[in-house]
Amino acid sequence: MNISRIILLVALFVSGFVIMGMELLGFRLMAVYFGYSNYVQGSQIGVVMLALSVGYWLGGRWADQWPEPARLYGAMLAAAAWFWIMAPIYPRMLERLQVLPIVTGTLLSSCVLMVPPMVLLSMAGPFVIRILAQEGNVGATAGRIYALSTLGSLMGTFLTPFWAIPVLGARWTYALLSILVAIPPVVGLLHARTRRAMLVLPLVAALAVPPPAMGAEVVATYESAYSDIQILEGRGGLQMAIGIWLASFAAEEGVLTPGMYFDYFGALPVIAQPKEILILGMGGGTTARQYMEAFPEAHIDAVEIDPMVVELAAEYFHVVPGPQLTIHTVDARPFLAKSDAAWDVIQVDLFQHGPHVPFYTVTREFFAAVRAHLAPEGMMIMNILAPLGDRTLLDPILATMAEEFPSIYGIPRDHNMLVAAFPVERSLAEILHTMEARTPPLFAEVASRIRRLIRPIAAPPDALVFTDDHAPVEKLQHQLLSTFRRKMGLYERYLGRVQ
Repeated sequence: MNISRIILLVALFVSGFVIMGMELLGFRLMAVYFGYSNYVQGSQIGVVMLALSVGYWLGGRWADQWPEPARLYGAMLAAAAWFWIMAPIYPRMLERLQVLPIVTGTLLSSCVLMVPPMVLLSMAGPFVIRILAQEGNVGATAGRIYALSTLGSLMGTFLTPFWAIPVLGARWTYALLSILVAIPPVVGLLHARTRRAMLVLPLVAALAVPPPAMGAEVVATYESAYSDIQILEGRGGLQMAIGIWLASFAAEEGVLTPGMYFDYFGALPVIAQPKEILILGMGGGTTARQYMEAFPEAHIDAVEIDPMVVELAAEYFHVVPGPQLTIHTVDARPFLAKSDAAWDVIQVDLFQHGPHVPFYTVTREFFAAVRAHLAPEGMMIMNILAPLGDRTLLDPILATMAEEFPSIYGIPRDHNMLVAAFPVERSLAEILHTMEARTPPLFAEVASRIRRLIRPIAAPPDALVFTDDHAPVEKLQHQLLSTFRRKMGLYERYLGRVQ
């Protein structure tokens, strides 16, 4: 087999690899802005399939007109160039598009990110078939070509999510795939000594451009299999941001946070006088640290799906397993399904990437599992996003929760609602008395605020109840985010006029 043929087949294999790798990576890139949802998956898969169809059709026509390897190599280099052009642009683009209706936003994002390069890369199959079919045995040649391309796609399917994204992170995986798709055409053009080899020079120049410098407030930036993570030096302490919003805080002194909702989580368990506490969504371990200090006799199980978040919690926030704390690196709902333990307090804080919450953690089946793992006099406490009093997501979650919990109380804040739910009837007077009599000194001030704010809370009678079968959470939370951004934009413009 001659060198030119080998390069051509490698180009075919790499095209299949990168097509699948980039498609799977696209889910990860868009999740930060749109969440892991059916909308992202449907948009991404549908757009890529459309692009592949167009690419196969165009590739077949162009291969008949110009059955030359150099034409294919030029298309692959153009795809690599598109990836590199989008690399510094896509975060801001996705941020702008996320304010659109979720179907529109995800479709447009998928189109801009994926259509041009996928069309170009999918031309590889028709081109290679046309070029090699000149040797005869068209059927056998086509079969080998499709087998090799599919094998490349299979390798991209396994290596991208199972190795590249967890080990390298999303940005480096994006860079690696972009470089990989450029290697066969560069080698092919240089081997053929064509003028198109000059296309290599702009590509090398693009690779030499350094990444933008991080802001002064950023201590470190990481990428995990689940999200982008930043460690920030903020007012009064160290912060962890997962996705686009703050997820954890460690004060320079003590374990309290400056007016953040974590302190409310820390104070509420006093109602149940806990000996066993479960945290679903540990993050950087802010409330785990608070519980260990406020309830020294309690044992805490903390569940966190992202291994890198657990590592960073230990490194930056000094949250490490010990006699009082057990950390479980697993998804929250499977953890409950496999456990037969009961807890006095179960804390649920599973919003990720800002406003996004996995749909299966706000359904009736999920709350039934939580209730089944509560002690008879226990309680569930939950953080629910409700920016500027927006109840778009709050009401259906409350309605769903009420199917399993007869007593539900809320503590309103500017952008979220802290909810305390009980598997048995609990009166407000009893709750207030318990908090006043038993609150640890550490939480005396925040407990005083809670007693002033806490009230029974319920959803309207017609509110939707989420189930595993029907839970349009992604659509509602995207609607909530769009409304919030619009209101904040009006508010900021108002401040500008006033000042």
